[in-house]
Amino acid sequence: MTCQHCCGADKVFDDKEALKQRKRYHKNGPRKTSRLLIEGIKAHLNDEKSVLDIGGGIGAVHHELLKSGLGSATQVDASLSYLEEARQESERNRFQDKTTYLHGDFMDLSEEIDIHDVVVLDKVICCYPYVTELLSKSISKSNSMIALVYPKSNWIGRIIIVSGNILFWIKKNPFRVFLHSNEHVRSRLITEGFDRLYYKVTYPWNIEVYKRNS
Repeated sequence: MTCQHCCGADKVFDDKEALKQRKRYHKNGPRKTSRLLIEGIKAHLNDEKSVLDIGGGIGAVHHELLKSGLGSATQVDASLSYLEEARQESERNRFQDKTTYLHGDFMDLSEEIDIHDVVVLDKVICCYPYVTELLSKSISKSNSMIALVYPKSNWIGRIIIVSGNILFWIKKNPFRVFLHSNEHVRSRLITEGFDRLYYKVTYPWNIEVYKRNS
């Protein structure tokens, strides 16, 4: 992310939106896409103990995984508002000793982040223009699993992405979203030695869980 793009992200994912998401999470639990992703991760956990939640928002995914028995979680997020909500949620669940929160762009901070068993990219790929670089750094931080939610690269996905960017342009917000080839994402993971073990679709999102083959 460029500095301008990060500043735009902070405007989109601001205090108001973070509070809205937190209230919704407390009332209804994780969103459908996140819930399906969590189910996919939990179904294939063996000895995995740690999760890296990239762009994890209010932290719904890693908090649910911690409740299921994972030992530790790290979240890195460009939105300070979302990160603060995630931190407060951690305190509410008494997970302070199990969680670490880093503010900034994952691409800039990746060198200081340890390898984790599970890496989560829940609606994050569409926030980055350079998907190959994002995937490479994410893969390098995964000891076992990669879990993703990202938009389908078909006409429905294109309409949604274009519509979103028009709205950002009207609001004079430099933040943009991007549609990346689904085949490129999948082939990249397979080339790096991952097998897809879980796949669901809830339009316009792909929900996928990959695990390193032995």
